Amino acid sequence: MDWSQTWLGIANNALSRINKSPLQTLDDSSTSALLCRQLIPESVKNILNQYPWHSARKRTVLAPLTETPEYGYRNVFEMPDDYIRLVSVDSLYRWSREGNRILSDDGTLCIIYVAVPASPYTLDPLIVDTITAQLASQLAVSLTSDSSLVNLLYQETEIKLQKAKLQEDAGEEDIKPHMHSWANEIRRDGNSGCEGFDILRQLYGERG
Repeated sequence: MDWSQTWLGIANNALSRINKSPLQTLDDSSTSALLCRQLIPESVKNILNQYPWHSARKRTVLAPLTETPEYGYRNVFEMPDDYIRLVSVDSLYRWSREGNRILSDDGTLCIIYVAVPASPYTLDPLIVDTITAQLASQLAVSLTSDSSLVNLLYQETEIKLQKAKLQEDAGEEDIKPHMHSWANEIRRDGNSGCEGFDILRQLYGERG
């Protein structure tokens, strides 16, 4: 994805934290711009991988690849290109994570996952603040010789991360436990994957 102008504000906020001049663009040849281009993706992915953030979630339906597993499962599903962290899988069968793939007997697979955002403005402000602090701490390592500032920014990042986590609703229940008692009946009727879970949700409703 393009990490340039969309993330310029985050970059300049981070640079201001370490008393460095703002950038007009992330595409110039300055050391600050080069470091920001390298470190913004790392900072974003690092923070978003820490928790199943609601504002960074996406849902999609995965189709199986043409290749099949050597044994144990019928189908292989590959994670989306913007995938960071798996939140939930709607499967009427057992499934397994292997690298960036999911193995399952389902014909299709419905997943919710934390995704790389196209823009920081789609994220909760506390998450953006945490990403900014993380970026500032990384920039400080290369652009300053102030170890005290680096340590302070690392500590600040951790505090902001914990604050952001506390704000999240940790009580979301994607699938009610008693829904699974009907799974075998749904399978015997010839339904699988997302289609089967649509039937279960019609019976019990969906939360989240």
